[in-house]
Amino acid sequence: MTFDERVQAVAKKGFTERQARFLTTVMLHAGVCVPRQYARYCGIVHGAKTRKFFTKLVRLHYASMYDCRHNRARIYHVNPPDVKPRDPAPDGARRYRRGSRSRVARDSRRESGTSHGADPDMSV
Repeated sequence: MTFDERVQAVAKKGFTERQARFLTTVMLHAGVCVPRQYARYCGIVHGAKTRKFFTKLVRLHYASMYDCRHNRARIYHVNPPDVKPRDPAPDGARRYRRGSRSRVARDSRRESGTSHGADPDMSV
């Protein structure tokens, strides 16, 4: 599939050609962007058009928004139009997984007689 065919496929989802070109470029690379990149790519001022475009992406579930450190910017992860974004694991599940991994590592160190992963042959 060529770049132009990809752009046309994205445009059929209700985006202008300029928006579709930007989204196609983002999806072909990292899949992550910030609104200022869109404004620069399109040669427009970062303002209402940019905010409206990214609001539309999030509302239609074509992108997920993440706040940056210190709340200075927002990062958008662009999802392919036919893929539903993954729901994050519930807090309890994350804690359980994290806790069980550390518990397994701690138990394996006890069984080997080492602490903090030190090599038992190297101890004095």
